[in-house]
Amino acid sequence: MTREEQLKFCKICTKQKFDLQQGIICSLTNKKAEFEDTCDTFEEDTSITENSYLSEFDSSKRMFDASRGKRFINYVIDFIGYIIFSAIFGVVLGIVIGLIYPEALDSIDFENTIVEYLFGALTGIFYYGLQEHYTGRTIGKYITKTKVVMRDGSKPSFKTILLRSLCRFIPFEAVTFLFGESTGLHDTISKTRVIEI
Repeated sequence: MTREEQLKFCKICTKQKFDLQQGIICSLTNKKAEFEDTCDTFEEDTSITENSYLSEFDSSKRMFDASRGKRFINYVIDFIGYIIFSAIFGVVLGIVIGLIYPEALDSIDFENTIVEYLFGALTGIFYYGLQEHYTGRTIGKYITKTKVVMRDGSKPSFKTILLRSLCRFIPFEAVTFLFGESTGLHDTISKTRVIEI
């Protein structure tokens, strides 16, 4: 049995956990799946599979996770889009603050790392959160023909997308999808996945 075939079970098992280096592993053994035909400890997580209109096991509507290459292309395109959006958002915010309360511009320390990080997180939530909430796709995902869905294939809620967007600002999170399966930490924590469409 290939790793891909094993993952069809592991992704819906209650005993799965995510490891940054190995990807999805068994919480009992702390290793990747090693079974050949069936897993003796497999226990289906019904919260993932019940009411799934796009179940992985429904061959007529099979979902395929986006490849690591497409995820990387998404990251590069969206990083460029995020930088451009941040610059425009910063200028507009500066103009608005300058018109409403000009003295505030003198008191803001733009060289402060905390202020920079908070501004980055705020613009990231707007850039990623709004696009993914309304369409399930960012600019990068439109280009690579991929989309964000819940593990069961349903549309993520606003709260889920907000959590997913916030997770992007965990240090070194951007490279987590390069290890193991093509799943990032923001996917694992928010229980979402990026699929081919």
